[in-house]
Amino acid sequence: MKKLIGPAVIFLLICVIFFFYSSHLEKKEASNLAMECDKLITSILEQRGIDASSALYSKRYPVSKKNALGILNKEYLIPYGVNLDELKNSLIEKISGTAFKITKIKTEKTKKLLSITLTLSAGKSCIYQLLLNQQIITSKIAIVLDDWGYSNALLRQTLDLNIPITFAILPGQTYSEEILQTIQKTGHEAILHLPLEPHNTEIHLLEKNTILTSMPKEEILRIFNDNIKKLPGIKGLNNHMGSFATENKSTMSIILDEAKKHNLYFLDSYTSKNSIIEALADEKHIPFLKRDIFLDDNYTEESIKNQLIDTKNLATSSGSAIAIGHVKPKTIEIIKNNIRQFKDAGVEFVYLSGLLNKEN
Repeated sequence: MKKLIGPAVIFLLICVIFFFYSSHLEKKEASNLAMECDKLITSILEQRGIDASSALYSKRYPVSKKNALGILNKEYLIPYGVNLDELKNSLIEKISGTAFKITKIKTEKTKKLLSITLTLSAGKSCIYQLLLNQQIITSKIAIVLDDWGYSNALLRQTLDLNIPITFAILPGQTYSEEILQTIQKTGHEAILHLPLEPHNTEIHLLEKNTILTSMPKEEILRIFNDNIKKLPGIKGLNNHMGSFATENKSTMSIILDEAKKHNLYFLDSYTSKNSIIEALADEKHIPFLKRDIFLDDNYTEESIKNQLIDTKNLATSSGSAIAIGHVKPKTIEIIKNNIRQFKDAGVEFVYLSGLLNKEN
């Protein structure tokens, strides 16, 4: 009996060593396969314009029969510009025919998030799980930048934001026509920034051909139509200054009637709380919008950022918001720095016309 104990122990030790060695090889092989799978998925994502290094979450799990999730899990937030369903189909197509197999596809949708989960295997081993999330658009923001025409210095910087910006262009300025032509070629929306009479004209520097409430109808029409001719292809208009004129029913009736003839919408910059434009536009059935927030009346970085956050919060709570800023370096830079944050919150940037509906 004693003679048998020695060989039995040796045999048992050999079995244990073989088991652990095999297990080690299995883990090593599975780990290598998971990394190969990750390289393949990374390549597919980058071909679709997604930064594969921007994974929100990445975690490794030990290989185990109990572990149904695989040994490598990754999660991505997919930008709005990418169609999530098309991305899923592209992954399925390019993974098929490789050493990997998609064994499970799960789609979930909440009020704010659309998620697609792909589980991948190699042989009998589950080695990878990919989670793709995309925020569902819940609100819209239109940003209008006023006072284009004096200079074109910030035009390229603004176009490089790569979001819809509505350009409010002053008529008859040095760079007005050049700016209009450039932004129309890039598909952006332009409106007439119409100079109107403010309160306290003695302390304001008025633009040439500012429309005054004292002008006869013929003069108002002449100025208005001359401005339209200078800026062909505009979609609408908003008031430059105009705190006094926008309170004057006679003046605004002439302007709104003419705007209607040209199929233009009107954005009230809302420089006066006593503005009568909304009531008149409703009466005349003219597409109308009203500014919610001024971004840079207080031209400090902190103030502009806070105003931008207020715009996002208003859009989130009410569905949409309109913010007016000006052609200023800090304004454009702060918008640029917050674009990703807005998109991640489910906010879509649109042109003013994107907020028009059948009712307005």
